[in-house]
Amino acid sequence: MDQKDRDDSDLSLGWKELQDTVLTLNLAVAQIEMSMNDGDHSVSTLIDSFTTLSGCVQVIDSASAEIPDKPTAETDCRSIRETVQVNVDLVAEKVDAAIVAFQFYDKLTQRLSHVNRSLIALSGLVSDGEHVESHEDWHALREQIRKIYSMVDEASMYDAIMQGENLETALQVAMQHRERPADEKDNSGEVDLF
Repeated sequence: MDQKDRDDSDLSLGWKELQDTVLTLNLAVAQIEMSMNDGDHSVSTLIDSFTTLSGCVQVIDSASAEIPDKPTAETDCRSIRETVQVNVDLVAEKVDAAIVAFQFYDKLTQRLSHVNRSLIALSGLVSDGEHVESHEDWHALREQIRKIYSMVDEASMYDAIMQGENLETALQVAMQHRERPADEKDNSGEVDLF
């Protein structure tokens, strides 16, 4: 191999690794953006839930204060009971919404952990002069990062970015995979931890 062939080989090798670095950084940016969107939605849900809970507790407190120690003919116990029940039902609904919001916060934390692990792995390879130019090591890094993404929407986003899709398209693909058909959802009523 002459000098020109060696220089061309080194150039193409460096370009591929640079391209992989950019793709990995794009993946991290997409993960962070998706996580921030989830976080914003979860925080809004929590604020709404706890505001409603506070109002319901006040209504229940007020209704219970109307219950006399000894009911009389003028006491409308049915109306008081209905007021309490409506607000208890609303509290239960908002508690469920808050639980779901906390689940999404857990998901956000997992996503950011995945970004962290991916960037640490990328940093380790880029800073290792012996392995930075190895196609095999770059391929192994991509496989390692792919295994980190355990959620369906993350994996689909990874695949889209590694196929060269832009961030917007990759996020759209991830959102499509997030919205599973109803027959795939667990309707057991149990809390689904991520």
